[in-house]
Amino acid sequence: APQTPLLEGRWVVADLLNTMYLFDGQNRRTFYCVHDDPSSCDDAYWASLELSDAIPESNPYTFDGTTLTIDLHFGNLFEQDVIFLCNGDKLTFSDMAWAWNRVGGDLSDCAE
Repeated sequence: APQTPLLEGRWVVADLLNTMYLFDGQNRRTFYCVHDDPSSCDDAYWASLELSDAIPESNPYTFDGTTLTIDLHFGNLFEQDVIFLCNGDKLTFSDMAWAWNRVGGDLSDCAE
C-alpha cells in the first residue's frame, strides 16, 4: 500500500492565502499574513516565519493517517477525514469545504 503522506509541516489555506497552519506532531499553530498585497504571502514568506510569529494559542490534534481531529477548545472539535492529493502537497477533507497546500509543495503538474 502507498505510504500516507505526513501531515506534519506548514500548510496554507488555499482559499484564504493569508492563513498558515503548522502541524508539529502534537499541536497546530496558526499564523496570519498581514501584508496589504496578498501576493507577498508566498512560500518564502511562510517559510521564514518562526514559532514566535504564531498566534499565542495552539490546538492539540491527532492524526491517525485518515482522520484529523483538532481540539478547538471549549468543547469544540474539528474532525474530518483527510484526502491527500498531488503527491501529498495538497490535502482536502471529506466534506470538500477546504483545501490546504503544503508550503514549498509542487502543484505545477497537479490537476486535482
